[in-house]
Amino acid sequence: MKKTSLCIQQELETHHHKYPIGCSESYFESKINELTHHNEIVTFGVLLPITSRELTKPEKCIENFSNLLKSLAETSQQDIQYRISGTRYQIKIYIGIDKDGHLFLNNSAEKIFYNHGFIDIDITKFDYFPGSTCDIWRELSRKAYKENCDYIVLFENDIIIKTNGWMNKFHKTYLEISIQKKVPCNFGCVTFTDITFPGFPAFPVISRVHLDTFNGDIIPQQKFQIQDVYTYLFQLYRRWGCSIILHDVEIQKIDVDQRYEKWYHSDWKFDVLNNSVDRVEKWLNNNNKTPIQKLLTLDIVVPSYRVDFKYLDPIINLEIPVTMSTIIYIIIDDPNSSNIILLKKLYEKDPFIRILVNKPNLGASLSRNRGLYESNADYILFLDDDVTPEKDILFECEKVIKEHPTACGFIGSSKFPPANESIFKSAVVLSGVTFFWEIAEIWDNDIPWGIAGNLLIRSYKDDILFDSSFPKTGGGEDIDFCLKKGNFFIKNVENGKGFQGAPNVKVTHHWWNDGKRYYWRFYKWAKGDGALIKMHPNLTYNDIVPNSAEFLLGTTFILFITVIISSLITVFYDIEIINIFTILIFLSVPHVIISNFIFDIHLHLIIQPFKRVPTIRGYRYILAIFESSMIRMTNEFGRLMGHIERKEWNYIGKRFDWFAKKNGGTMNDEISTNSRKFFIWVSLMVFSSSVLLIVISESPM
Repeated sequence: MKKTSLCIQQELETHHHKYPIGCSESYFESKINELTHHNEIVTFGVLLPITSRELTKPEKCIENFSNLLKSLAETSQQDIQYRISGTRYQIKIYIGIDKDGHLFLNNSAEKIFYNHGFIDIDITKFDYFPGSTCDIWRELSRKAYKENCDYIVLFENDIIIKTNGWMNKFHKTYLEISIQKKVPCNFGCVTFTDITFPGFPAFPVISRVHLDTFNGDIIPQQKFQIQDVYTYLFQLYRRWGCSIILHDVEIQKIDVDQRYEKWYHSDWKFDVLNNSVDRVEKWLNNNNKTPIQKLLTLDIVVPSYRVDFKYLDPIINLEIPVTMSTIIYIIIDDPNSSNIILLKKLYEKDPFIRILVNKPNLGASLSRNRGLYESNADYILFLDDDVTPEKDILFECEKVIKEHPTACGFIGSSKFPPANESIFKSAVVLSGVTFFWEIAEIWDNDIPWGIAGNLLIRSYKDDILFDSSFPKTGGGEDIDFCLKKGNFFIKNVENGKGFQGAPNVKVTHHWWNDGKRYYWRFYKWAKGDGALIKMHPNLTYNDIVPNSAEFLLGTTFILFITVIISSLITVFYDIEIINIFTILIFLSVPHVIISNFIFDIHLHLIIQPFKRVPTIRGYRYILAIFESSMIRMTNEFGRLMGHIERKEWNYIGKRFDWFAKKNGGTMNDEISTNSRKFFIWVSLMVFSSSVLLIVISESPM
């Protein structure tokens, strides 16, 4: 009768659009009375592993165990003693002990059960080594399954149950999932709330439907840690939107640790999880009347040092397609931020909004890696904490994924707000340092790399992470990551493709430092991305013409040596060395800057006038061109200093091909640009030297 009731409600919800409006509303306002047999008994099999790792102080273990059983007896009393909607509940406890757990038996543990009124217990000793909690869970679940338990409860022995009537709440929740999600009865994963980590799906209650699907095994034959078991089960049924944390059913863990922090890739998160998902999907197809579409899992990872609600709120409140499951990971990289408390207060109970705080400041690369470790989704969207995504960004992500299912990832479009009349903002655009922010607008497919501020990747077993050798604030790590991932997919994945352009996956990237003049960022970027030359030698080339920074450093050194030698042979015996040195430096340094400025004036006034900053005019445009030259030279100087600090002497004079030798590469264009600047510089030096010689020759002796 219960199944009939559920079937009727599912059919009503499926076909309610066919009924007249008033009639339909009246149907949905009435309550369905559950038709349950008065002799229905629902059995909860409680699994309690006891490992000798916990028995260094047996008296402490026994104390914890006694507290657990006391809370179990108190909170299950009303479910066991009274019929609830015609249903009676009972508990069967399964204890599993490892090979060295004899201390537990020697302490007369069975008396504790009887003292708290539990008589249906099963104690089994296994030949497992200390700490084999997950293996013991697996064995005990098989026993509980064979003895027809309806639900399997995964407990640890250092917990206290805080909520009365918890068995009925779980049973009722599974019925509600069946109705709302139109899945078979008892399908899904429902967990307690661990009040210490309220957003983590700890202590799941799993029905025998799961065990039916996996032939009595609650977890695969794989090496699991405790937190992995919890995450695996939650992530498995998340694919159908059937994973829930019951926030009104609480557990308190006595021995609090940091077990829920992930700093490694789980061995099960790829092949094992995917095989399990396929198995559940096959079971659903064979046991459900109506086909159920599996959800696309796409997680968002936001490393955040600013922790600014102005930027985080739009990300957290993004609209999610009904065909998608999304967990948002906010990785806070400033452990002293005053906003952490408020963030946790607002979201820490939501399993789909995870607030994770790095203990020390780790930087962009390691923070993104933490997101990679935490996520178990099919795709991950990296967003920076200073971008505002378009409201439909997840819908656009879903579209491009369906269009290119074998791509390693997608490069979104990151647009800056209009520069308007700001000379500095216009200069940043003219300098070209933000070119790749909008690369998806001009490059359709096989894009070599994109910025990590709006980067959608396919999660895959490729062991590719963001390299922490790059600066904490960023600079080159996204290029290195994308190049490695794209190459891996093309070489190792069937029909695998590199990064595809996704111009409709849009974010607005706000101006750094609120648009205030600040060159240090560009220096730091280049200091980091210069390491790419050594890391990817196949994408580098030699440039015999030095760039601006190399000119300045090189000529300064050469001129200093020349002056010393010249003074020794008294070529300029009647002119003090300091004066000669000053004059020569005066000729060299300004001419490097002037040659860059002349080149950029020609580029932005004649070749492509007002092409990139159409909102600024007149003398302000000229000033923006001049400042763009300074920004680019700052960038080049940072790259040079990076080589020097890393002692990469052999790489000075080498260039990295930013297009990775695709679409013609950047080699010819960059060599041509440097050659023209060099020609201008030589011309200026010849002219100035000639003038200086004339002045010296005509000056009185």
